[in-house]
Amino acid sequence: MKKLLVILVISLFPLCCIHSGNRSGFGVKAGLSYTTISGWRMTKYKTSGFIGGTYSIEMKNNWYFQPELLFSNIGSNLKDDKTILSGGYIGIYGIETPVNISYRPSLNRQTNMIFDIGMYSFIGLFGKKEYKYYESPTINDSPFDAIKRFNVGINLGVGMKYKAYSTTVSFQRGLTDLSKNGGGIYHQSFRFSIGYYF
Repeated sequence: MKKLLVILVISLFPLCCIHSGNRSGFGVKAGLSYTTISGWRMTKYKTSGFIGGTYSIEMKNNWYFQPELLFSNIGSNLKDDKTILSGGYIGIYGIETPVNISYRPSLNRQTNMIFDIGMYSFIGLFGKKEYKYYESPTINDSPFDAIKRFNVGINLGVGMKYKAYSTTVSFQRGLTDLSKNGGGIYHQSFRFSIGYYF
């Protein structure tokens, strides 16, 4: 509940700061994620991706409020433990709604730096897990028997905008324990994205 209140405060705060004559506009973005489930020693990073839209609203003094709607893939590859598990992966596809506060100081008339901070929420729609064993049949099943569909977390990013184009490198860290059994595992990813503002 506390996490949801934090997201609500971050979402509503910029509405108090938006001034008349603000500039706003839609954009699109896509990119690659290097994602894992931290807290479980058998996981390692896997490459995945995301695509979606953004809506950027100028507030004051180069500050922007930017909600997004993305279709993204999170999860993890599994390590070979040399005894029982030989490998596998967990992949979850879903809808992600980041809400960022963005500071964009000007470098010149056409170029801005980008500094993002905010929260995200993610709801898993479908997915698959595959566990490969040395001496047992491979398991192919839904990941949601053990992993929660919903999680929230933080976003941190830095990038550059040139005219209508942008590139951003960002970090995500989940605050929700993904394990239904309280195993202390969390979503974590490093991202690279490119975007275009209309």
